[in-house]
Formats: sequence, structure tokens, C-alpha cells
Amino acid sequence: MAILESDVVFGIVLYKEELGDSVTFKTLVSSLPSVGKSTILVFDNTPRMNDKKKDNTNYFFNEFVEVFCETQNENKGLPFAYNFFANKAAELGKKWFVLLDQDTALPQDFYSKYLLINPKVKVHCPLVFSNGSLMSPAYYINFRSYPMQIPEKDSIDLKEYSCINSGLMINVDFFHKIGGYNKSLFLDFCDHDFIYKVKKNKIDQLGIIKCNLVQDFSSTNHTKEQAIQRYVLFLNDLRAFKKGKNKFQIFLRVDLPRLLKLTYQYKTLEFFKIRIT
Repeated sequence: MAILESDVVFGIVLYKEELGDSVTFKTLVSSLPSVGKSTILVFDNTPRMNDKKKDNTNYFFNEFVEVFCETQNENKGLPFAYNFFANKAAELGKKWFVLLDQDTALPQDFYSKYLLINPKVKVHCPLVFSNGSLMSPAYYINFRSYPMQIPEKDSIDLKEYSCINSGLMINVDFFHKIGGYNKSLFLDFCDHDFIYKVKKNKIDQLGIIKCNLVQDFSSTNHTKEQAIQRYVLFLNDLRAFKKGKNKFQIFLRVDLPRLLKLTYQYKTLEFFKIRIT
């Protein structure tokens, strides 16, 4: 089984990068067919001053690709952007939407592989690699991810697994049925929180798209000041994520390891002070 080309829309989240410079956008367009009309949604999370604000624009990239651009000129976070994609997809009459960031290299067969999914499975993920290793999907046990072998089948039992947002393909009706992404989150944990919600809704299979994506984390190195700002965001998301879950396990497996790692990495007790207060 497969889906129709007209049933799917692709969503790209930008942050402080122009659409034309995004490797994701360039490789996505390269994989699209030169027939029919493909649709790309863009949500720009770049904060802007009043004199630099952008307007929302809808335009045709070329005769085969239509692009809808949305921005609120501030960083609204990933869940906000993802929920926007789902709402826009429904408005456009699409049945599926795909989540993409700005710095993932997509293969030439990306589009064709995504059309081959089994529509009976409501959530699908590709094979996402970083530094030559498979990072998603992964074993997810007690709130920690562990490497797994490349799946041989087109779906896996979701009970012991999770995946990241990049490349995730979701049925629009199912997405709205389970309430979408957690609006209380901003950046961290939104992928695992969403998969946790999928599992709670008695979905036991995760579709595997045999398509290799390469994630670039070269821009994630932070100065001490940036790391402190990032840690504050992490703690805010952690408070929202742990609601209704095993708080002791989260502290032991997620909270404490991050605190110790940052303290050792930057040789400062500043993170302990932030964590306490």
C-alpha cells in the first residue's frame, strides 16, 4: 500500500536561517517530482526587532512546488510550530504531514520513499544518522535512549522504542485526535513526550521508512553563557515533561546526568545554583 502525492505536506522549522540556505529545503526540493504540485510549509521561529519583522507570505517556489511561510517574529518553540503544521495540513485537506528541521540532509529518494508507507500505521519515522551512527529510532527505557540495530521490518513494536522529530510522518486526523504536541513544552522532550502520548493511545506500532537522513549537530557547541541560557530552557521543559510520569526516574536518568555533565564540561557550579533556585 501507499499514499497519494496529494495527501502529504512537508513542514520545515527555521531558526535564524534563510529558507534558501537551509540544506533541508534544498535537498527536499531536489527530491520532489517535476509533475503535479508539492506543498511545503515553513514556520520561522527567528526573533526579530520591530524594524526587521517579516510578513507571512505564500508563494510558488516553482511551477511544481508551493511554499507557505509563517512567522510571528519570535521563537514560539517547536511544539507550536508542529501544531501549526498539523492545523494547516488539515486546512489544505492533507492526510499526512512530515516534520523537518533546517539542517538535515535528505536523500534523493526521500519523497518517493515517504509515499510507500502503510497508511494503516499512523506514525512513521525514517532512519536518522549522526556521525555515522543510527540515532533514531532508538531503544527508550526509563527515559533514556540507547542505540539499536537498523530495523529490518517496515514497523517495530513501539513499546520499547522512541524517535526524534526529524523526518517524523504523522496522520493528520490521528494527530488531532490525541491532542498534538504538548503546548507546555518549548524545545526539549517534545519528541519523546509525543511518542509517550501515542503509546498512551494504544498505538503499538511505529512505521519505519527505509530512508536515511543525516542530522547535523555541528552548530550545537555553546559558550558558557549560551549553555546557561540553554539549561534554563531545559529545566522549564523538564518541569512540564515530568508531569504524570515517574519523577524519581526522570531525576536519576535525565535531570542529574545533565547537571553533572554541564558542571564538568564548563568547570563551574553555576548550573547547580540555577538548578537549586
